[in-house]
Amino acid sequence: MQKKIIALAVAGLVSGAAFAQSNVTVYGILDAGVYAWSGNDGSATGVVNGGLSTSRLGFKGEEALGNGLKAIFNLETAVNTDAENGGGDKSWGSNRQANVGLTGGFGTVLVGLQGSLSDAWHGGVSEPMGNISSRNLMPAVVGRFSNEKADAVSYYSPVFSGLQLAALYGTRQDVDTDTTSRSNYIQVAAKYANGPFAAAATYARLKQNSADSAPQDWTVGATYDFKVAKLYAAYELSQNVNADEDDNAVWTLGTRIPVGKVGTIAASYSLADNDVKDTDYSAWQIGYEHALSKRTTAYASYMRLVNDDESNAKPASRFSGTGFANGTDESYNGVMVGIRHAF
Repeated sequence: MQKKIIALAVAGLVSGAAFAQSNVTVYGILDAGVYAWSGNDGSATGVVNGGLSTSRLGFKGEEALGNGLKAIFNLETAVNTDAENGGGDKSWGSNRQANVGLTGGFGTVLVGLQGSLSDAWHGGVSEPMGNISSRNLMPAVVGRFSNEKADAVSYYSPVFSGLQLAALYGTRQDVDTDTTSRSNYIQVAAKYANGPFAAAATYARLKQNSADSAPQDWTVGATYDFKVAKLYAAYELSQNVNADEDDNAVWTLGTRIPVGKVGTIAASYSLADNDVKDTDYSAWQIGYEHALSKRTTAYASYMRLVNDDESNAKPASRFSGTGFANGTDESYNGVMVGIRHAF
């Protein structure tokens, strides 16, 4: 009799432990395409990883702790469908997310590796065709750190009538791996979504220990869905508050237009507005997305980048390879086709 009682108690404990386990979701995206660019100084062709969306593999989950409190986690890594981006023949990329936290009526707190608030919130109101929207075809002129991953602590407020606030503080290890260059990273943000209108604004500042430098970035964007077309507008400004540097800004306009039940035309235009005379440049793209299913999308896009007289910008190497040398008064034309599958 005593053994039966013990056995029932152990079974109860085991079933209770199983019930308390996290609910884990496995998800991912594989996105690959091919590009062809031509310019005054040559041409370039190749395979691109993440035309619409960055390829990734992730695990996320939650566990109910009682009284509305939950433990949550997110573990995500980039996956490269092109060996050059992966480095040699590697297909795995850098970690994108590796954090754990608590969420409840007070909001959400996360600790660990995580993307910036600019990366998380700004793209949805400034990128009508994902990664190949015009802003991302440019080499980095703003956002010198606003899209970085950071070892951070972040807080996300509850949503109040469509409005949510967030703040992030962390450190970022620079590429040169010199520990003296570790930087403090601060960002605050707000987003609003209600019906057809959505907007986001972020401010980020970096303090580098190894240099008298404190770059800061401002971003603001908005979108409105008229059903027959969805419009996008965004502005980004990059400054250095401790140095006598010129300000750099980017303006972006875009749209998404439904075509039938499964098609979408997307177009965007971005202008890099620099303080230095005759160094502005612009990029634009127009493309088409076709939903083969709820999870699979085929896409194609035409792209163009044009330099001012003294500008030497070239298309972002992620989408054009490294075949172009910097030059002035150049223009570049490109096409890209690809397919994305999400699971």
